[in-house]
Amino acid sequence: GTNPKVVFNLRKNSPKDHLLPDGMTIDTDGNIYVATFNGHTIFKVDPKTGNVLLEIKFPCKQITSAAFGGPNLDILYVTTPSRFGEPDPAGTTYKVTGLGAKGLPMTKMQV
Repeated sequence: GTNPKVVFNLRKNSPKDHLLPDGMTIDTDGNIYVATFNGHTIFKVDPKTGNVLLEIKFPCKQITSAAFGGPNLDILYVTTPSRFGEPDPAGTTYKVTGLGAKGLPMTKMQV
């Protein structure tokens, strides 16, 4: 059967903000990277403990998704939407380097 378990509580970590968890990715160590819509932030979280290991801040308020890429899967690409009349740099994609982390390769499928 199923046994859902909370691994990260965004409200507990930012109780005063109205943050919404959005996209997510995982690294080779099993840490998750949670994008926060309304929060300017990606949280790197250890899902075993729920502890925030790193906060990556961005100039855009809405952060929608993150994925590792590059030849060594060590670049974190982060997307932001261009909506709600947000000024630039909304609607941009960022690359974050120097994290000391690597992502997992995508599964290739033929449909």
